Amino acid sequence: MFELEEYAKKNNVPIMQPDGIKFLKNYIEKNNIKNILEIGSAIGYSAICMAKLNKEIKVVTIERDLDRFVSNMKSYIDFFGSNGIFNNTSYNEDTADDIIKDITIFEDKELLKLRIERNYPELDSSRICKLKYSGWSSLSKKLLNEIYYINLETKERKSIMDLLLETDENFMQILNNKKYNFQKEIDKLNIVNKNDKISYELVKDLATSPKNKRGIYQALKVVEEIVNFMGHEPQNISIEMARSVEEKK
Repeated sequence: MFELEEYAKKNNVPIMQPDGIKFLKNYIEKNNIKNILEIGSAIGYSAICMAKLNKEIKVVTIERDLDRFVSNMKSYIDFFGSNGIFNNTSYNEDTADDIIKDITIFEDKELLKLRIERNYPELDSSRICKLKYSGWSSLSKKLLNEIYYINLETKERKSIMDLLLETDENFMQILNNKKYNFQKEIDKLNIVNKNDKISYELVKDLATSPKNKRGIYQALKVVEEIVNFMGHEPQNISIEMARSVEEKK
């Protein structure tokens, strides 16, 4: 949801504000609504908010701006469209996520092709290697959905995604709110064995995006060379994740 909010801001796409979403969700729950028709889905923000309220809720959306819909559903169409890569297979959204992650991580197409052929031999590896995405996700699935805050009074478990939907706080506010203690849990997840050899497996399960993992891995390889040259480990290491606006050619 955070990604959709950021996309909407950058691209001037109108989406419902937090107060409106909260009112809508309360209305749906109060009236036990199970079937919803949304006319004008834009990027699907409100539809997702409604659908996540209850597994029994069915949301049908209509969007006349095909270009906007297609641009934001590109990956879904690539894999699940009428001529999608997953046609006549049993693969699901989780597999598509994994393949898109590989496309983002493995810039070397030969390595990507070998990985696809090894893990998904029945798929068209050449076709997959032609796919291009600007990124897999600025936030990992693990970070958003698999780390929990436990309410000591109610014993309810809430993920970051749950709190994004149920509160007025944005991603950074939730992450830094000491009440939820997410940062401490992330630090625990990111602890690795110092004796592990430097390989991508070392950073694969870190609670951050594939793009950041790749940067951390490359930085670790540089540090490894420095350690070999110096003969000892440096006392402190700082990694700057710089962003630049590059002109498209």
